[in-house]
Amino acid sequence: MIIRRTLGIGRKLLLSGVVTTILVALCIGGVALWQAAGTEELARAETFRLALEGQERVVSGIVAMLASQQEVLEEKVSYDLNVARDLLTRAGQVSFSEETVEWQGINQGTQRTAWQELPRMMVGDIWLGQNDDPARPSPLVDRVRELVGGTCTIFQRMNEQGDMLRVATNVETLENRRAIGTYIPAIGPEGVPNPVLAAVLAGKPYTGRAFVVNRWYVTAYEPILDDQGEVVGMLYVGVPEESATSLRREIMDITVGETGYAFVLDPRGTYVISHKGERDGENLWEARDAEGNFFIQDMVQNALSLGEGEFAQARYSWQNPGDPQPRQKTVSLGFFEPWQWIIGAGTWDDEFLSSVQAIREANARSRALMVMVLVCSLVGVTFVWLLLAHGIVRPIRRTVEILKDISSGEGDLTRRLPAVSGDETGEMARHFNLFVEKLQAIIGAVFTNAEGIASASTQMSSAAEQTSRGATEQAASVEEVSASIAEITSNIRQSAEGARQTEEIAISSADRAREGAATVRETVVAMRSIAEKIMIIQELARQTNLLALNAAIEAARAGEMGKGFAVVASEVRKLAERSQNAAGEITDLARVSVDVAERAGVMLDQMLPDILRTAELVQGISKASDDQEGAASQIARTIRDLDQVVQKNAATAEESAATSEELNAQAEQLRGLVGQFRIS
Repeated sequence: MIIRRTLGIGRKLLLSGVVTTILVALCIGGVALWQAAGTEELARAETFRLALEGQERVVSGIVAMLASQQEVLEEKVSYDLNVARDLLTRAGQVSFSEETVEWQGINQGTQRTAWQELPRMMVGDIWLGQNDDPARPSPLVDRVRELVGGTCTIFQRMNEQGDMLRVATNVETLENRRAIGTYIPAIGPEGVPNPVLAAVLAGKPYTGRAFVVNRWYVTAYEPILDDQGEVVGMLYVGVPEESATSLRREIMDITVGETGYAFVLDPRGTYVISHKGERDGENLWEARDAEGNFFIQDMVQNALSLGEGEFAQARYSWQNPGDPQPRQKTVSLGFFEPWQWIIGAGTWDDEFLSSVQAIREANARSRALMVMVLVCSLVGVTFVWLLLAHGIVRPIRRTVEILKDISSGEGDLTRRLPAVSGDETGEMARHFNLFVEKLQAIIGAVFTNAEGIASASTQMSSAAEQTSRGATEQAASVEEVSASIAEITSNIRQSAEGARQTEEIAISSADRAREGAATVRETVVAMRSIAEKIMIIQELARQTNLLALNAAIEAARAGEMGKGFAVVASEVRKLAERSQNAAGEITDLARVSVDVAERAGVMLDQMLPDILRTAELVQGISKASDDQEGAASQIARTIRDLDQVVQKNAATAEESAATSEELNAQAEQLRGLVGQFRIS
């Protein structure tokens, strides 16, 4: 309240306009920031979803390749088994000599060894021998490799339980020796029958995945029978699961995002296929991420529970050598049950969220531009309000100067206000000039009457000196003159009181004019707020359309992979629709501006009765002037009567002279009062 009372109208206008502009700008900026944050969050969620879908498609593609490769390998080992069987048949009957040979049997699962003596296994008249040197040929098995390129083994049954011993093979150990002497136990370490031997001992062939010596193979087995149809051995052919070079290369060449890759683990956490093949065979079971979690174990456990067509996600922090800090990585997992392969495809989160970062940077630039626009707008609005306040305050200051000069200065009633504008201030100046003109006329008439009274009193004094005989009759006339003079004085006082009331009404009218100016100011503020909102909404719509266009172009370039970006573009267009809602707000502001203008009209209407009252007071002053004329006429008649009886009033001549002198003094006093005003 103190600030509002002490500030001038110009500063009030400027402060109100700038504060209103700042509040509107802050509201619009807040809405823009909220919408930008929502856009970033939506883009982040959609981009993350699309990236995960892309990774799952990569995993699904690898699973499809493995399934196709599985079919091809199974078909190949079936053909290879036909070749091996034919060669075995052509070589002669499988038999056992009476001569025995001692074997150091090694359990391929537990690596336990046991010595056992078995009869020599013959094919025709050829003993398969105990050849573990890859450089020295072994009968039959090496010929199979020459023809089909795969591995081949001839097993001899060791006991009634059905354990099968490798007596001739081209499968090599880690020491690059033929794996003769290793055997497949009929019962595994967990007490579960070996599925291969269960089928073979039942006289049936087996085709599928099997662990051979030290790695997993796609295999085909069939029993070797003696003359009585008993299973005495087993024929094997197979190829390693990862033996397809082109398949491994295709998996290693897959790129996810910018630097991501695909990989394959086995259920023990060992790399089957690593990035670029650099870590194949490395066991990661005990590996920990940057937060100390066994992330490989979690991956394996989650993947082993997946069914066909199902996927899982793993997220962990990892810091590569040279990285300043750990980064978040997301991997999509799938499981190929026939080979027990865990397929993963993943990349760094910050890579597939790069588009979100681009949106965030664009929003940052937009916010900076918005701040610059708001600052420039604030400067411009401040300048406009300065001009507006100056245009409103300048005529008011001129009015105040003239009123001060009339009330406490020289009382110059010849000064006028310039009435050149067509607004309320111009109308106020015109009515003020009319009022001063009427006041000037009234003061001029009073001055003329005072001159007449002074002249009449002088004449009365001369007549009193010359007529001493009519003093008695002149006394009565002098009383009448005194009454007239009293009436004149009363009228003059009424004129002065009317002048004072007129001055108060003028001040009140000025105050009302100020309120009208404030109302006009509010209207201008509302209209300028509307203009600001329209500019900002247009800018938002332009940027939104540009963003939608860029998203559509990128989606078109990406083809099938860009469908997700089309969804983002759709969401951005929705933001443009929200901008239309801001237009509704602008319409509301326009209605507010109309209301403000209507209030201004009402307040100006309230000023009209005061102006009419001023006119009535001026009329009263005019009537008082008429009464003064009547009083002056009565004085003249009284003087004429005194002139007739001047001879009779000699005794009262001195009193008449004294009365005349008093009247003259009062006339001079009236002239002095009226002389304070300058009327010409």
